Amino acid sequence: MAKYNSSILCGFDIQTALGTYNASLAGIEAAGTWGGDIEGTDEGLLAGDADTGINGSGLTLTLGRQGKEQTVVGSSFTRPLSAYELTTVDSFQFKGSFGGSQRLTTVTTPVDADFAHLVGLDAILRSWGFVSNTTSLSPGVQYRTGNSVEYLSFLGFVNGNEFQFQDCVPNSIVFEFVAGQIPTYTVDVAVGVVVMPSSSTPPTPPTYPTADYGSQLTVTPAKVENVGHSWNHTRGFSTLTITCTNTVDEDPDSNADEGRVLGISAQEIKVAATMYDDDSSTNEGYTASQLQAASSGELDSMSFQVGTTADGTSSPAQAIGITVPQPELVTATPTTIGRYSGYDIEVIARHSTANRAIDIDFV
Repeated sequence: MAKYNSSILCGFDIQTALGTYNASLAGIEAAGTWGGDIEGTDEGLLAGDADTGINGSGLTLTLGRQGKEQTVVGSSFTRPLSAYELTTVDSFQFKGSFGGSQRLTTVTTPVDADFAHLVGLDAILRSWGFVSNTTSLSPGVQYRTGNSVEYLSFLGFVNGNEFQFQDCVPNSIVFEFVAGQIPTYTVDVAVGVVVMPSSSTPPTPPTYPTADYGSQLTVTPAKVENVGHSWNHTRGFSTLTITCTNTVDEDPDSNADEGRVLGISAQEIKVAATMYDDDSSTNEGYTASQLQAASSGELDSMSFQVGTTADGTSSPAQAIGITVPQPELVTATPTTIGRYSGYDIEVIARHSTANRAIDIDFV
């Protein structure tokens, strides 16, 4: 039996409209190349986490079949092939390293455009509901929460198959920060329509494009060290996870592909962390006291920055700043980190102003 090696390429881009697969991704196979090079041509190709997914690609994928059951055959309990309705995507996650744009910014005076992010990651953020705007740390690019839905297209070349998914929205994006390690993001995607494969007839295997990851593979993202994490006072953490969750609805629509449309009806952002206590002043009692906060004025911003701000000479654009302006503490469990006092905490990102729950700055 002939065998062939596993080979996987995948990426994302934003759609111009619901029901319209991204034109750039649609032309990748014919173009013969696929870019993910922020310095050159970037068409949404993303490098995945080598410790996760199929063949270290960062991609996890399970497809399924939805069909309508037929009546039993004669007087038996046997049923014939169900009437095919659609191909489903039952599980779809992608994990990658989370850093700045990794653009080799060497101009004397960087401007906001120098920090524009990879097309694929920008698409993931925007499809969750983040919107991009000029950062208060200008020059740079900032993402804040919004209330609009931008639909996502996916292209994957997976072990001799070409998969095209459209009208996708993320169920969640999880950002993980572990002391001493490179941060990661994991997106869990709800798929609206499977464009390819498109029939029960096996297609001709696709011609894989030549992948150009550019600085994704040549510039190492910053690791979690010297991040200056502060919450009321400076206090380090061993792990910190930001989970951005959408409530994704499947709305029936006779005028839509597959007779349904995915929509977002609610969002929530939580931060879970294991962090040290501090013995200065009254800081020992601060964490537990936050459970009784009665007004937004009693909430202290939680913030940190991974990596060095690009200086226009030698440092690439790889720094990430995270700010949760009004974190509401919902659980606090006393713990130890080694022999030192700490807490396992969970907060919900709140704000009294619309679309300000969290700021993600690329600087």
